Amino acid sequence: MRMTHGLLRYRAFAKLQAKQLYIDKDMFEQYYEDSLKIGPELLTEILKENMSFAIPDSFKQTRAKVLITVGQGEKKIMMRSAKDLLINLQGSQGVIGMGFGHGFPLARPMFFNETVESWIQEKRLPNGLFTVGIGG
Repeated sequence: MRMTHGLLRYRAFAKLQAKQLYIDKDMFEQYYEDSLKIGPELLTEILKENMSFAIPDSFKQTRAKVLITVGQGEKKIMMRSAKDLLINLQGSQGVIGMGFGHGFPLARPMFFNETVESWIQEKRLPNGLFTVGIGG
């Protein structure tokens, strides 16, 4: 993990990351500058925490309703994570947005806002979303 830190200083690598995260061109310089500030120890901790996350047993006790969103182009691990969250959060809803990967709020901000607003108001969700199934 520490060896990946050196990649952060390369603009080409940062541009690939920014594209995957839907960071637009206007925000790239700030994103790149902030990436350069991350030290190897912090990057290692971030990656370790990210890769070792597990849903705590107490999570099932929550009664909060949550809208879980993933993009159609997400990695399979993110789809599995969405299903795991749905299994552990009764009364919650999961949706898959079509035409983008990770980063729904940045990829399609207006569509994301419309989705959240509709969900909060318990209205029909906009077209372009499909339910996350928890079977299989």
